[in-house]
Amino acid sequence: MLDNYLWGNCHRISPEAPVGIIDSQTESFSLGGCANVANNLSNIGCEISLFSVIGNDDDGLKVKKLFKKNNINSDGLLIDKNRKTTKKSRIFAFHQNMLRIDKEDIFPINEKQENIIFKKISKIIKDIDIVILSDYNKGVLTYNLSKKIIKLSNKHNKKVLADPKENNYLKFKNSFLITPNKSEAEKITKQKINNKKDLLKVSKKIRKELKLDYAVITLSENGISYFKKSLKIIKAKSKEVFDVTGAGDTVLASIALSLANDKSIKESILCANFMASKAISKLGNYVMNKDDINSFFNKNKINMSIDLKELLTIKNNMQNKKTVFTNGCFDLLHIGHTRFLKKAKELGDVLIIGLNSDLSVKKLKGDDRPINAQNDRAELLLSLKYVDYVVIFDEDTPYNLIKKINPDILVKGGDYDIKDIVGFNLVKKTKALNYIKDKSTSLIVSKIKAKDV
Repeated sequence: MLDNYLWGNCHRISPEAPVGIIDSQTESFSLGGCANVANNLSNIGCEISLFSVIGNDDDGLKVKKLFKKNNINSDGLLIDKNRKTTKKSRIFAFHQNMLRIDKEDIFPINEKQENIIFKKISKIIKDIDIVILSDYNKGVLTYNLSKKIIKLSNKHNKKVLADPKENNYLKFKNSFLITPNKSEAEKITKQKINNKKDLLKVSKKIRKELKLDYAVITLSENGISYFKKSLKIIKAKSKEVFDVTGAGDTVLASIALSLANDKSIKESILCANFMASKAISKLGNYVMNKDDINSFFNKNKINMSIDLKELLTIKNNMQNKKTVFTNGCFDLLHIGHTRFLKKAKELGDVLIIGLNSDLSVKKLKGDDRPINAQNDRAELLLSLKYVDYVVIFDEDTPYNLIKKINPDILVKGGDYDIKDIVGFNLVKKTKALNYIKDKSTSLIVSKIKAKDV
């Protein structure tokens, strides 16, 4: 899909009809539809293979040039001389969208074209991380092709994310998740969403009928909801909505990026919500960039504390990534902790911290500890760029936690003999890293008490 923007001003009314005259000053072109999803991901360094159909026309040539400019592989583009390349032209005056003109053909692709696309996907399915079906109801994602792609993807344990239109949504059955907006979800279920109770019913119905892992519904300025066994709503960050063009594409791309990088569904939706807030606060198609992605994952890790079950799901999806595990109370975070954790992360790719719960700390340290509650301690740890996940446990030792997580490397801070480290017999490699001398929570607490006296 080609997005065309005409920018200008309007200072007078036409004498021919009661309409404004736009003094067109600039014109721009960008990738739209599924190509906008691809462009979002390509712009942050992802390798993209896109499969679609364009016409043998000038707009199709513009699409191919934009693919090349944005480092998107165009080998999956089929050229159909009987089809127009879909083009959406938007006319803006004084930064207000005045009019949109669509040029398109929406008849289904033929069986031969379906087979060509499917064969191309089959050849690369083993090498991809995630499959995205971005449906704009223009005739490419036929019922037959969609079902075949989903079946193939599931066979190779590849998650399928689909952004459906209300027509023929059943073709996305057995996907990992779908991301309709509120209006589309209402049309799919034939039920209005007026409140949270309605949203829960609609989400349940979509997930059950389509046999999804998750039902995700975008709620525009109200955020994003997701449902598996319970309904969660992530509120929108943007306070002003300037243009919703392409916001759904940004959501889909953000979730795909996060899941492909072994993030939990909660992290993925949080990321999508953050990126969507960027998209709707700007005119035209917003394209994700590395600065925004880094900004989110460095500043929003406070939202990433997860339970053991969710962590195990994430770890099972990690391919060729070395996991490092350590544990502790981390009651008063200090330089000894941060330097130790930095060294621990350098030993692998993913650092997981088992954090003693408040109950566990009291058993180990006494009734006057912890000083900071477990959620506060988790938030502080996750604010460090080299900490990836924190899971809270109640036991006196992390033995059972280590047994379930099965990390590649177990690390403990202090001058330990390896055989004295809890869980050393459960992992392939155990390492003791010395803390900085005279830096400990106990010493800090003692100094504070001494001053109080």
